[in-house]
Amino acid sequence: MLASLTITGQVKFEGKGIRVDSLNTPNGQNYLVLHPSENSMAFTEEQGGSSSQNSFTTSDITFDDASWSVTVFPDYLGTKGMLSPIGFTEEGLLYSEVTFDRGLHEGKVKLAKGDKLEEVSIPFFKNKSPIQSGCLSKDGQYMILSLESNNTKGVEGLYILKKNAGGGWGQPKIMGN
Repeated sequence: MLASLTITGQVKFEGKGIRVDSLNTPNGQNYLVLHPSENSMAFTEEQGGSSSQNSFTTSDITFDDASWSVTVFPDYLGTKGMLSPIGFTEEGLLYSEVTFDRGLHEGKVKLAKGDKLEEVSIPFFKNKSPIQSGCLSKDGQYMILSLESNNTKGVEGLYILKKNAGGGWGQPKIMGN
């Protein structure tokens, strides 16, 4: 005898959402990261159409009498590429960038230091997927990236990188099968 039981439920949220300036839009907001000690956040917002370049905007908002710095990365839904925040460091904001050119996707990690953008040097780093995301450990010594590389099992895999004594990042290591 085989029996199956399916239970469906719905979570009820109390109260109403509070609109903060123009932060919430009809587009999806994803990949949120918060600064560990300051009122700063960054996230990706889905965009329609296409863009000639990947860029992001930073603005200030006020919520409950506190000022927040908000960085918004556009995601053009795979038509041109994807940007997504990874985390805040002492140097600036680390983020993923995936571009699409001549039928190939290429992933990179970059650092936004105010108005300056720098590519982060990572030995043997390769992402060939249209999607790349990640996060930093609380102490900023480890970065975990979700990407597709030459030794990925399946579509995307999780890779861990450790910051070395010189401040750079070590080679990505797959986190198991």
